[in-house]
Amino acid sequence: MCNDRYINRCTSLPIAVKRYIYRSLQKRVDPMSDKGRPRSFDRADALMRAMQVFWEKGYEGASLTALTAAMGINPPSLYAAFGCKEALYLEAMELYVQTVGTEIWAPLETAPTAREAVNGFLLATAEAYSQPDTPHGCLIALGGLHQAAIPEAVCEALTRHRTENMDKLRHRLEAAIAAGELPGGVDAGAIATFYATVQHGMSILARDGGSYEALKNVANGAMAAWYGATIWMGRRDDQDDEIGGRDLAKMDCESVRCKGGIF
Repeated sequence: MCNDRYINRCTSLPIAVKRYIYRSLQKRVDPMSDKGRPRSFDRADALMRAMQVFWEKGYEGASLTALTAAMGINPPSLYAAFGCKEALYLEAMELYVQTVGTEIWAPLETAPTAREAVNGFLLATAEAYSQPDTPHGCLIALGGLHQAAIPEAVCEALTRHRTENMDKLRHRLEAAIAAGELPGGVDAGAIATFYATVQHGMSILARDGGSYEALKNVANGAMAAWYGATIWMGRRDDQDDEIGGRDLAKMDCESVRCKGGIF
């Protein structure tokens, strides 16, 4: 169980990270210190701190010195508890997915329409990527941009998570097509790729210092393209006049005006 001292140390962390810590078994690790005396540290806390370093610096930028300093342990303790830097990164990445990632993607499960789901996911992205007390941007999108410099297993895990995220969007859009919410014949995969690419761009903007308002503007701009994306993407050229023109005729100013961040 978390004691009061441990909880107070975590008050500045995102709610999802604190939930993970509360749910964890709080496993104690007791590798020998370099002075030969047993040393205990909280593994969940150390992993969370390693996640913060990888989130800020990426895999290749996170040195052993930076990791051990943030985790409050020495190199032998790190290796005894986590195996190696690669294994530590993979575990930290899963923690990120289970905490920060869960909050970002929740609207896809809870929003009543596909449009609201995509809008909610983009606004949640803007909020998560611009928190003042966590690294800006996305660990998954920015964690290993230079693939030649990172282990193959890390590259594969990052690619797998990005693919899974794209699939979440695609499945939500496919469900909307099946329910008649979106027109048949549009390419759910193409629309998902478009909005996932917008999210990746938001990650770079956030890392460059973009504010929540700047990220929200990107989200709103992307949603302004919703009607065009859900009409044109995936249609054959010979369908353009027959279907596209008819649908565009319905898109008067009132239908595409932003209302509370949802177009």
